[in-house]
Amino acid sequence: MTDPQWTDRPTLDQNVPRFSPQLYGQSPWGTILEVEAVQPGVTFVVTGRHGGYHLTPAANEAIPVSVRHEDGWYERDVAAALCARFVPFPDADPAYVALVLERYYPDLDVNPSAECTAPVEKTTRAVQ
Repeated sequence: MTDPQWTDRPTLDQNVPRFSPQLYGQSPWGTILEVEAVQPGVTFVVTGRHGGYHLTPAANEAIPVSVRHEDGWYERDVAAALCARFVPFPDADPAYVALVLERYYPDLDVNPSAECTAPVEKTTRAVQ
């Protein structure tokens, strides 16, 4: 279920400034302290309490509907495995991703031999 607090947030996409404090001020985990452009359509955020990934609507379409977060936010510990497997994420460990998905999403049909690789362009900046 999507928290109504996040349904009115602006959509993160390639047409907005990548490191705008006005846009990136809040996440489901609190005030954003750092933003990292992981790859097109994928942004990683760090807060004082936690962090996670935000997918643009286009990137979020890669996540199976049964486990897709409509708001595009995926926490970094468990839900990030969905992103790593289906977007896919660069440098993800396929064995670890498969283990997390098997444990926390046992009904999800996952091909364990599929690789979790993609081109990467990383840029990290602290939000001022």
